[in-house]
Amino acid sequence: MGKGVKALIIILVIAVIGLSVYIVLDKTVLNKDTKKDSQNLTTDNASNNQIVEDNGKVAKIDPNRPYIYDADYEKNVKAESYSVGPSTYYASDLVVPYININSNDATVANTEIQEALATVINHYNDGIDDGLSYVKMCEYTYYIDEDTDNVLSVVVTYGLGATDVVNPEFLTYTFDLKTGSLLSYSDVYTLLNYTDSSIKAAVENTIKKESENELARAIDDWENYANMTISAYNQTVQNNTIKYFISLNRNMGVIVDMNMPAGSGHINTLLEVESSNQTQTTEPTATTTEPTTSSDLTDHKNGEVAFQKVVDNKALQTEQHGDYYTYTDSFANSFNIKEIIGCTCNDNGILSNDGTTALFEVIVTFLDNTGDTKIDNFAVTLNKDGEAACLGTYISYTGSTNFVRTFTDLYNDGTTNNQ
Repeated sequence: MGKGVKALIIILVIAVIGLSVYIVLDKTVLNKDTKKDSQNLTTDNASNNQIVEDNGKVAKIDPNRPYIYDADYEKNVKAESYSVGPSTYYASDLVVPYININSNDATVANTEIQEALATVINHYNDGIDDGLSYVKMCEYTYYIDEDTDNVLSVVVTYGLGATDVVNPEFLTYTFDLKTGSLLSYSDVYTLLNYTDSSIKAAVENTIKKESENELARAIDDWENYANMTISAYNQTVQNNTIKYFISLNRNMGVIVDMNMPAGSGHINTLLEVESSNQTQTTEPTATTTEPTTSSDLTDHKNGEVAFQKVVDNKALQTEQHGDYYTYTDSFANSFNIKEIIGCTCNDNGILSNDGTTALFEVIVTFLDNTGDTKIDNFAVTLNKDGEAACLGTYISYTGSTNFVRTFTDLYNDGTTNNQ
């Protein structure tokens, strides 16, 4: 074989080997780099985690369910119900939402809500063990508009009690349904047609009205407490810790730390802010609700109505109810009451057998004759005409966990369900 032919064969062999190496590299190294780029793209999308559907709305985690529904987390309670004194608490009443939005903000919110539920359940189980702790409420409300505002606004409320007045906790979230992201405070009040200055004025006016309604009848310097609350609100705006929402009536809502002259000195309060285009003069329920039916009569809110009327009218005795303790100087002195600051009524009233009167337990905060703040339980009655009839002792404590109803000098004619 000639030298030329041998050289040609060697060149062809080298060419074949080179081509083979190129093909192998193309299928491994180069293709590997392409896969790596593809994986990086997928990871970036996942970190953003905001998938928009064809209709312009953020995708749902479960496409077959609404954007918000009752969460089905395992509760792990020790019992489905238990009682503390006259009240019974049920695990089925512990309800929180699941936000069905496919976004990072929604994931964070759902985690916070689930952690809050765990705290509530622990307290509920404590009550089963100690007979004293209870969960006053664990619930949520929401506003949603998928057509115009494109928002979902959620308020989760829970309150844990034992020996003190319950101070509720709130979680608030307002989502843009186009992106799945949370809206800022300014985003929300701008959506509701407020400006920076008008929202400030509106919230401050609402706080002043709330403080006046709650405190003016009890103390002269209620405006000082209103100003402290306003200062605390402005601070939360400045440090971006303000909790806000859109109410069911499409009003601006905020959570404020109301300064009070009793108890711990403050209480978390949910406020609907006056409208951006008109001043709302809505009076609190406690001064406007007049019961007309038996079911209305026992509504727990009417306990506060009745108590205030007792205080205003000095609990005038009536022949119908016989010889009761009345809110006179002697009654006030017997409980060392100098000045009543406020009251709450936690549970529904007990309806009389004839359905004409309800008896309520009212938790009253007052200053005693030494100037100390005290909290005590009283009984108050209310009839179907909205007239408060009497005031007396309702519950006394024996030991640390047992409650005994005394109904001292109340309904001693035997007409009520006081067994």
